[in-house]
Amino acid sequence: MDSRERLVAAARGGAGDRAPWFAWSPATSARTATDFAKKWKPDAVVVESAIDCGQVLAEAPDVAVLVEVGNPFGEAMQAGVDLNEEFSRGPIDGSSAFGAYSQGVASSLQAALRGGADGVLYRLFGADPGLSSPMQFGGFYLEKERELLQSIADARLNVLYVEGGEEMFLDVLADLPAQAFSWDEGRSHISPHEVRKVRKGALACGLESDHRKLWDDFGGTGLIFCGQVSDLSEYDFSVVSEAAQDLPSPAAHE
Repeated sequence: MDSRERLVAAARGGAGDRAPWFAWSPATSARTATDFAKKWKPDAVVVESAIDCGQVLAEAPDVAVLVEVGNPFGEAMQAGVDLNEEFSRGPIDGSSAFGAYSQGVASSLQAALRGGADGVLYRLFGADPGLSSPMQFGGFYLEKERELLQSIADARLNVLYVEGGEEMFLDVLADLPAQAFSWDEGRSHISPHEVRKVRKGALACGLESDHRKLWDDFGGTGLIFCGQVSDLSEYDFSVVSEAAQDLPSPAAHE
């Protein structure tokens, strides 16, 4: 079973030959991602553009490649634009600003798939009380998030990664379309078991967990070991890499 088959099996609740895993850092270059793939043999890497995707695939064709794309709220925030403030001025101003960033994100999503990516790591900002209220997020942004993710639903593997702290709006996000769901475990202190209560489907989490216990708790299915690190080139992935090799899917070996 190759990396792509392993990830697809995990994302769809099927049996794989072993536990799949990957890790990522924001804005990772093609060179860093390729070096990471060759050294540690993860099942996927994450890059910041469709161009970088092509470069990685040319040098490391056996690894799945995801392109990092921020949601409209996050892209606006990065540009110094407060979409909630735009909406407070009136629906025309808010819709105009939000629509512009949404179009940009839609273009980035399609460019990623045209560039050969296996899918997208979609970073969702705004579903956190530090950035918006549940009413604001649900009323202004949620349905567009659903529409954007649905537009790439046919990709091999899309990972929805939720940025936020302990009070992130998990319930609101529970049914957004993505093959795997991930979140900031370190900042939120929300466990995979808590997320499983509200989110069906595969979880991408537990990079620094007790891998065997988590794998056993989930029955060896629907789990991709994954996490965000500050620097791919400096992190020691030997523990998760060795654990993944040693954790076969029980269903695959009955």
